[in-house]
Amino acid sequence: MQQKIIDQLFSSESFVGVNYEKCRLQGVVFERCKLSGCDFSRVDRMLLDVQFKECLLQGCNFSDFVLEGANFAGSTLRECHFAEAKLKGADFRKCDLAGTTFHHCDLQKADFRGAFNYAINPNANRVTKGKFSRPEVEGLLEGLEIVIG
Repeated sequence: MQQKIIDQLFSSESFVGVNYEKCRLQGVVFERCKLSGCDFSRVDRMLLDVQFKECLLQGCNFSDFVLEGANFAGSTLRECHFAEAKLKGADFRKCDLAGTTFHHCDLQKADFRGAFNYAINPNANRVTKGKFSRPEVEGLLEGLEIVIG
């Protein structure tokens, strides 16, 4: 059975270990929520529309997540996993991305201005026309095994 969450605002709530498999998230906003160990990897992609505003996301799985223009602005994403995710034009402005991994993701035109603690390998992800700020942009160089002096 498919679960649907439509036009819902969750504010200052906690979600632990929720598996959103086959769940339709449409018009859903998580605002100042704490999400820990949640799995969005098999969410229903049809009409997917979800935003995370100033949330704490810890250990969440976004593998195969398809959401152009995804909004994570101002959130803290710790040890989250993005693999094969399509996040073209996503908003990661002012996010703390400590320990979060991006592998084979489409991050074209994504906005990382003001974001910090990220390590994104441009050889393993598409970052064309992405927006980054200094000095944090050095996080793009971490996987290249170069020395900056």
